[in-house]
Amino acid sequence: LADDTDKVRTYFPNVDWYTYSDPGYERVNTFNETAHHGKYVTVHSGLVGRSLNVHIRGGTILTVQEVAEGVQNVLALHNLPINLIVVPDHQHSAYGEVFYDTESTTDFKNEHQDVAMHCHEWDIDFSLKSGKQEIKYNQTDMYIDKIIILGAEYYQKAVIARYETKGGQTINMKAPVYSKDHKTLTLQAVDTHSMNVMQLNKIHWADKA
Repeated sequence: LADDTDKVRTYFPNVDWYTYSDPGYERVNTFNETAHHGKYVTVHSGLVGRSLNVHIRGGTILTVQEVAEGVQNVLALHNLPINLIVVPDHQHSAYGEVFYDTESTTDFKNEHQDVAMHCHEWDIDFSLKSGKQEIKYNQTDMYIDKIIILGAEYYQKAVIARYETKGGQTINMKAPVYSKDHKTLTLQAVDTHSMNVMQLNKIHWADKA
């Protein structure tokens, strides 16, 4: 520890790392295929005037919510859709999970869903990791509003996006939006209350129709 400083040298393993600071998501370390170890980076550590010192590792799918003003307790979060922050690694792959339960005190083993999300290349696949395929859960936070892909230069020519339900339906999404400034690709459902995590089979985007 050091007095009177708002910076700290931090070791980052040899994968892509991004600051958690919407909308910039600045890359602080880039994978180097010839390196055998990571590197030290000097990062801001103060709590005033800058984003918190939180970073996202490449290969991760992170579930977040855009919390509006007026949300004062955790239960209110059930009324907000979720977003996915996808951080592909150097092989264009990422993994994450999202968990739901009915708060059952008698049958917790079955009354939940642990959904695995696996991104590879131009797809995100959804599969049930544990729990039951159908549970009595009906909250807004089971719907995905946006998918934000970081370090998305590989996908910058994407022109279409769609999702596929477990029932076999294929539904078009809004046109993908690529930000040259932030190098992010944003995929979004046409209707906030349509892309149900529990009913999803796959999200797909492409550079041609």
